[in-house]
Amino acid sequence: MEVEKIDAEIVTTEDYASLDSTIKLALKRLQPQIEDMKVDLIYHGTSEPDMIKLNEDKLLQVMLNLLSNALKFCALENGIIRIVLKNNEEERSAILTVYNNGQFISKEFQHTIFEKFTQVKDGNLAKPEGSGLGLYITRKFVEQAGGRVSFVSSENEGTTFYLNFPLYDEQNET
Repeated sequence: MEVEKIDAEIVTTEDYASLDSTIKLALKRLQPQIEDMKVDLIYHGTSEPDMIKLNEDKLLQVMLNLLSNALKFCALENGIIRIVLKNNEEERSAILTVYNNGQFISKEFQHTIFEKFTQVKDGNLAKPEGSGLGLYITRKFVEQAGGRVSFVSSENEGTTFYLNFPLYDEQNET
């Protein structure tokens, strides 16, 4: 996906995707890395309706970005990644949280974490890995689906990303 198209918001959201199915697909794709790192991965899905107005490929990219980062920054010993998907019936939205107990995002990077080419240094590496576009693309795709993304990060507790998506209702076209 070209960054220019994302910046211009040319990317369409004409398709719909299931959050639960897409999360499971992302986990399946990342299974070798999950097993290599020996992290405890906990996923609590939902059996409730979870369709959102976003192409499955774009939603998969969002999930791969978040989960790859969770793996990259997870604690090296006793690493935990917890993914929770639940519905907020009152707001007709789906809430997704992705937590890891590893390296926290320092205050100096927190205000720029969703900007293009922002890279947080992994304490275990000499230089950051990746392009610095993952969270930028994640934010753009979530917003194109009418959603919001935020995070909380603190030392000794890790980082939790929060995604809130309006649920797609075929009858009401929301």
